[in-house]
Amino acid sequence: MKNKPLAEIVIFLASLIVYILTICPDVYVGDSGEFISNAFTLGYNHTPGYPLHILISRIAILILPFLSVPLTVNLVSAAAASLSSVFVYKILKLINLDSIIGISLSLMWSFSFTLWSRATIAEIYTLNILFVSVVTYFVLKFYYKQSLTNLYFAAFWSGLGLSQHINGALFVLSAVLLVVLVNRKTLFQISVMKYVIMFFAIGVSIYVYLIIRSASNEALPFSGPEKWKRLSEYILPGVGITKQLFKTGGGMANFAERALWFLKSLFVKEFWIFGFLFIPGIWAIRKEWKLLLFFGSAAFINSFNTVRGPLQFQADFDAHFLVTYLMALILMGFGVRYFLEIASKKFSKFPRTIPSFLIFPIVVLLLNFNDNDKSKNDFGSILLENLVVNLEQNAALFTAEDEEFFLTRYLQQVEGKRSDLTIVTNSDLGKIIKASGRIPAVSNNQQMQMLLMRTAKSLIDKYIKIRPVYITMEHFPVENIWSEYNLIPQGIVSRVLPKDSEYDTGLKDVLVNPAWSNIHLDARVRGMAEYSYLSQFLYNSDIWNRLGIHENVVGEIERFRNFPIETQDENKRRLTFVFEGRANLYLKNYEKAVAALTEAIERKEDDWISRELRGTAFLMMSDTSNARNDWQLSLKYNPNNPGLNEKLSSLFNSDK
Repeated sequence: MKNKPLAEIVIFLASLIVYILTICPDVYVGDSGEFISNAFTLGYNHTPGYPLHILISRIAILILPFLSVPLTVNLVSAAAASLSSVFVYKILKLINLDSIIGISLSLMWSFSFTLWSRATIAEIYTLNILFVSVVTYFVLKFYYKQSLTNLYFAAFWSGLGLSQHINGALFVLSAVLLVVLVNRKTLFQISVMKYVIMFFAIGVSIYVYLIIRSASNEALPFSGPEKWKRLSEYILPGVGITKQLFKTGGGMANFAERALWFLKSLFVKEFWIFGFLFIPGIWAIRKEWKLLLFFGSAAFINSFNTVRGPLQFQADFDAHFLVTYLMALILMGFGVRYFLEIASKKFSKFPRTIPSFLIFPIVVLLLNFNDNDKSKNDFGSILLENLVVNLEQNAALFTAEDEEFFLTRYLQQVEGKRSDLTIVTNSDLGKIIKASGRIPAVSNNQQMQMLLMRTAKSLIDKYIKIRPVYITMEHFPVENIWSEYNLIPQGIVSRVLPKDSEYDTGLKDVLVNPAWSNIHLDARVRGMAEYSYLSQFLYNSDIWNRLGIHENVVGEIERFRNFPIETQDENKRRLTFVFEGRANLYLKNYEKAVAALTEAIERKEDDWISRELRGTAFLMMSDTSNARNDWQLSLKYNPNNPGLNEKLSSLFNSDK
């Protein structure tokens, strides 16, 4: 009876039910479109491929045909997170924690902010942390019991986990360290190591999937005589431990800011105030220095590598800390055990209060629920519709990697819609350059962008004669297109047309959900709002101004301000007033122009453009005094403006 896994079942079901209540019902932004598409088509993902996620998700799709494909793949993340909580419980039982305490802390892990946020979308992070928790369990069993069976299990799950994420690969270093500290002779026992290597290899062999799929699909690159070389080049960026350990990441310039963000999250956001319990946990195992070194090294390698890495806050920066959060949760277990031992000695009735520890996960659940409730989050599906709703048949859309491309790929491959569209990404442009055999030397990112743009322009020149061409403005340097083409805003994409073409001057529909202003949207969605909507509205304003259609400039600014997700970029807010003021100046709405430009100047005192424009508006209102003052200040902040100098001189002469 005592071996029945009742606690494990309770933890799994409680976690899964909460995740299901808050799960994203459709395709999410970021990489989710890619993961869903490849699960459905048995394709392959970006490096290092994540083959296990593809296979597990595909099996889930076959088992649950009555659910939508996105929801099914999202459920894979939920199930993986729930299973990781089960193994957290098993780890806590290893260190002799009471079952109620173990359940309490395991559910705190389930409802911790970052794990929960990735358990409700199609992503690889929960599957990765599942493998980390499984390896931790078997490595700790080896530590306590020194059973070789546990070592073999750890080797197998380590190999399997390498198919999921670099953080799992780096974690293996700490696992190996603990094994060596427990029994360094193990490394020199051939009879043991041959099985360790064999089980590890069996786990890693999941990558053979990429070769098998390539053999049945010539579009995949891992076939032909150099397949093993190409496969290794594809995998190694994801599991290249040495490269990851010693590279200099983009975060070094903002190391302090990123480190403080991490510490605040660790102590407050993840487990709320209970997170401080991991500190007494460190004290509790100070004499078990091998364990302390294991947990400490895993947390340090993971957190340091992430803090100094290139990921931005709005990407998946937070999810990269999951290994550290897991180590902190286990140390919290040691801390609670330490307090219980002291309290039990001093207060004989204290054990009766143990059930009250269940309040911990309830508090964490309630505090994190709203922020992780994606049950009404349709941002990804609406963004996808906005990307394609205005595109004509057989169109070519030039866009970036990730985000928008993965959404359109999902539309074509999973929903079977808009197969007429040709999507051209930066990666496609790079392949064209590489295939040409003429790769010029580029010394910086700007030169690379211009090279990509020239390649894009050559494709536009080719396509424009046979099909409609569109471009997402945010993602390409477009200045070298202006000389030959007009860019006509079509919602959140722009139509490319020859200069002499007729075009529709009306504003195309942009679909939004007003409820976005009332529900929690995470950093990734807010980043996409800036990236694909708010920035685009500003680009559109600039385009309409160049085309001389100033009524539409005002319309785009209204879209920006009425969008239910507000920008956090103060400069973008200022630009809306600049564009609005300039448009009203051309429309001869001089009072509105002055009001808007005054708002822009209040946000930036040395805004010489707004001062020049406001001066012109004042002049048109016959207010020469204010016009002269604004023009003088504009020249003060930007002396290199000969045209304004001439106008100012003319104004002085007219006064005389």
